Amino acid sequence: MKQKFEFLVGIVVLTLMGIVLWKVANFDATSEPSNGTTVPVPAVPPGSEPTTPLPSEPISCPADAKQCPDGSYVGRVSPNCEFAACPVTVEDDDPITCLPDSRDADVCAEIYAPVCGLVQVQCITTPCDPVPETFGNSCSACSNANVISYTDGACQESEQI
Repeated sequence: MKQKFEFLVGIVVLTLMGIVLWKVANFDATSEPSNGTTVPVPAVPPGSEPTTPLPSEPISCPADAKQCPDGSYVGRVSPNCEFAACPVTVEDDDPITCLPDSRDADVCAEIYAPVCGLVQVQCITTPCDPVPETFGNSCSACSNANVISYTDGACQESEQI
């Protein structure tokens, strides 16, 4: 009888330990009250410092893309992994200026929608005019820090040097 009792107590203890380990392994930083809303649970009590340092590595954002009204694509940018702003188009022939948000794209979609970018070059003796260069899409053009603006379509042979 005593062995049966010890065996049952052992099973209950192991079951409880398994439940506790499962809860710890699946712990989420949110709790769900009975009304279905999600309430954040603070990871550190207010007024105290965290015991482990925050990661110093850059945040990796998903490598997906959003299509803009002009047909170009933008990717997500750190630190919030929100999509970069779409370029503003005025006229079909007017150059589109690269916005600061579009310069911060970590990843560009591999979609071929050529644009003719106006690339600022560094000259040693005198100031130089920007040079047109064809890029695969608007994201890859604006990711280049030397691109001032771009127009839709590949650069014409007479434009390129």
